[in-house]
Amino acid sequence: MKICYDNLEKLVFTKNGTFREGNHTYKIGICQNCSDETLTLGDPVNCFCSRKCSSTKRGFTEEHRAKITKSLKGKKPWNKNKTGIYSKDSLKKMSEAKLGLYNGENHPNWKGGISSERDLVKVTKDYKQWRKKVFKRDEYRCQFCNKIGKGNLNAHHVESFNSNPELRTTVANGITLCETCHKNFHHQYGYGNNTKEQMKEFLGGDAV
Repeated sequence: MKICYDNLEKLVFTKNGTFREGNHTYKIGICQNCSDETLTLGDPVNCFCSRKCSSTKRGFTEEHRAKITKSLKGKKPWNKNKTGIYSKDSLKKMSEAKLGLYNGENHPNWKGGISSERDLVKVTKDYKQWRKKVFKRDEYRCQFCNKIGKGNLNAHHVESFNSNPELRTTVANGITLCETCHKNFHHQYGYGNNTKEQMKEFLGGDAV
């Protein structure tokens, strides 16, 4: 992925120098073909900024690429909209072969288990109720920009989640922010070890 404003606008910059979009973590690498900086999910040393650069590095000429494109144009994947291609026995064998293959440390996005505790807490009944209570108290309104909306609201921990386990489901320690303002807060103050003083400063001195 080439680095440009449109790409960076939808990503969240983390304190360890990577970019995040949902569950994906991008690193800054150098394209092996054109030497431009690029964002990659894989090895930042062995990456390309585009399919064009990738095929060029592999020796594909423009004419070669055009022939491949032309030969595939209008063709449908052989298995599109088809069911029953594999027998139940074959599907079971394929499933068992991959079972555990990408779990835990074997997964390419494994980061040493740093998010496992947060993920476990976020699916608990207490956490979900805490989130709903924070939204209800704030009338489903972002406390920074005053925007109302149930679909893109985040319940932010005033005193950070990681260093204050006893406050994780305390309603008074939550505040409603829209997705954009929540990202802007963490752009400014980073992730982890956030404090009430930071939120007060972010809100322009208003009490939290």
